[in-house]
Amino acid sequence: MKFGIVSILLVLLFTNGVLNQEEDETSDEASTTEAIPEYENDDEPVIPVYIQPRFDEEGDIKWFPRIIGGTPAVMGEFPGKVSLQTRMGSHFCGGTLIDLNHVLTAAHCVTDSRSQVFNPAALQIMAGDVSITRNSPAATRETRLVSHIFAHPDYDIGTMENDIAVIRVSIPFRLQQGIVMPRPLSRSVPPVGTVCVLAGWGTTSEGTNTPSPSLQRVDLDIIDTDRCNQSYRGLLHGNMFCAGHMAGGRDSCQGDSGGGLMCDGLVTGIVSFGYGCGRRHFPGVYIDVSQYLEWIQQNQGFDGTHDDIPTPRPSNYDIATMENDIAVIRVSIPFRLQQGIVMPRPLSRSVPPVGTVCVLAGWGTTSEGTNTPSPSLQRVDLDIIDTDRCNQSYRGLLHGNMFCAGHMAGGRDSCQGDSGGGLMCDGLVTGIVSFGYGCGRRHFPGVYIDVSQYLEWIQQNQGFDGTHDDIPTPRPSSASF
Repeated sequence: MKFGIVSILLVLLFTNGVLNQEEDETSDEASTTEAIPEYENDDEPVIPVYIQPRFDEEGDIKWFPRIIGGTPAVMGEFPGKVSLQTRMGSHFCGGTLIDLNHVLTAAHCVTDSRSQVFNPAALQIMAGDVSITRNSPAATRETRLVSHIFAHPDYDIGTMENDIAVIRVSIPFRLQQGIVMPRPLSRSVPPVGTVCVLAGWGTTSEGTNTPSPSLQRVDLDIIDTDRCNQSYRGLLHGNMFCAGHMAGGRDSCQGDSGGGLMCDGLVTGIVSFGYGCGRRHFPGVYIDVSQYLEWIQQNQGFDGTHDDIPTPRPSNYDIATMENDIAVIRVSIPFRLQQGIVMPRPLSRSVPPVGTVCVLAGWGTTSEGTNTPSPSLQRVDLDIIDTDRCNQSYRGLLHGNMFCAGHMAGGRDSCQGDSGGGLMCDGLVTGIVSFGYGCGRRHFPGVYIDVSQYLEWIQQNQGFDGTHDDIPTPRPSSASF
């Protein structure tokens, strides 16, 4: 039977608490071929969605959509985790920072029962804290108003397909101890059995609607999709996968919807729906982030309603992985060569050996957690770090066009406001400050773009900008860096 009006009616029934089913607990756990669980009405499979939040007269959440079997998370463990809240500060869904301006969440968290997007002015985003209590003493907590909400245009409330959304905040979050460089997005779902981790403020048991006051975390296994789909009677679509435990006991629950499932340090899934919380045979269902990378990037780059001009960058720059994080800016009037502005340094043709001491200068903040740039230019000596060793710390996030510099013991690094600056090695511009985990943290040196891999692209963009009929600067045909 196709999902249509019947599906929506079931959703409404679920909203009002009419649907209350219990699974059969009598099957043999040791059985290798488990029977498909029975529903109360065998003629019409239940769509176990986590529907939209309900509000009371004051604007507080009365009921909200979906960590069972979890443990408390510690401060800084999930720095990209955010709480979607009403303007009254009531938590109703989770989300993940994908940059300092945008949050990735589920479409059902930001739409009503008619799939209409909520008024952005009714919501706020809280980050930088493990507690959602209003009197939390955390100095790192930040709350932002919402300026735009982008629910996927093909989101289907009946089938939960394309249950994904991007929220843009009115003012960017600040990089600090509780809010660090957001994690990249995964390009695939890892193999069955991979252990991933989910964090959320959702209820800690089924049947309650009070969120956990402190962030909880739980390890969840990637489940075989075909096996999971048997339990859900074929309700899963190609953009979904399952994670949890077939034996039950560990799962997401009400209030965890929209949160990001982290696998190998990458945002891999978005909590979408499930049948109950932690029930046997019914692991949680997640939206596969890897299938929406282009759509996510589009909604990070522009809002779809204004003629925003994106910052010039290589056509293959990837905001999710930070690959090709390089740009060239042309000024309207050339700078004058004088005492403070001399002939620019040439570009390096290779990254020097591990242990080479390079130098970085910048006006960035001088300590993590602050947002005030240094009034005077600062300089620091940084060592070239073994890439494989650095990549271990970053869980394989580095790509071939990146390298690391700093100190594995911490204490010396680039910080907020230094991004884009040039790392000088032997008098040559060798790297561009790209990203890092915090500032000067042990085991996490800064990550730099390897300039030597972009010499031809840089030279092209010095000659013309690709959008105007500029006359390239005259230079010998044999010019090189």
